[in-house]
Amino acid sequence: MASSRSPVRGVPEDRQCGHCRRRISLVESTIRCRCGLAFCERHRAAESHECQFDWRQMQRDKVARENPKVIQASSKLGSSKEWFEQYCKHHPERSTQLLHLMGFLLVAAMSFRGLLLCVSQGAFILFLRQLVLGYFLAMVLVHGLPQVLSLPASSCRFCVFSWDVLTKPQWCLAAECQKAKEHLNVALAKGQHGLKRS
Repeated sequence: MASSRSPVRGVPEDRQCGHCRRRISLVESTIRCRCGLAFCERHRAAESHECQFDWRQMQRDKVARENPKVIQASSKLGSSKEWFEQYCKHHPERSTQLLHLMGFLLVAAMSFRGLLLCVSQGAFILFLRQLVLGYFLAMVLVHGLPQVLSLPASSCRFCVFSWDVLTKPQWCLAAECQKAKEHLNVALAKGQHGLKRS
């Protein structure tokens, strides 16, 4: 290694091979390895001088720097507010938001129907069946209808109709409820505005 050999007398350190301490030319002394040392022609390759530089880590850093993550992992979010911001980012079109609202209301209506059937007939399975049926119909509405109507497709994330519902169901539900409240406020405001004109 470089530290096991002593420098050659009369030759400056920067003009010696970092491995064998042989005198190198001025041009060779300007060609430095990533580890910071200059080497003779025989030891210039990283494998030849037992280079301590972490080439793999350099490539990992380069890939990470040149390819930033566009979609944030759901496990990295720390609050329901951050979750809702990501929900809005992945559902920018109003048509997509309204389809999610209709799907959400369909699940709620089918769950309510199942609850009534459960209470009237005394069978909990009826509630579960209505809940699953409502969720399936809502999934068809949210994911199938945009393709049929040629609406812009969204990257459905951070909502009750995505896989993220398995990681944080309470935050998915909170995001859907928050967006439903916003749509209800807009509808009420437009309704009041229409009444004022009459």
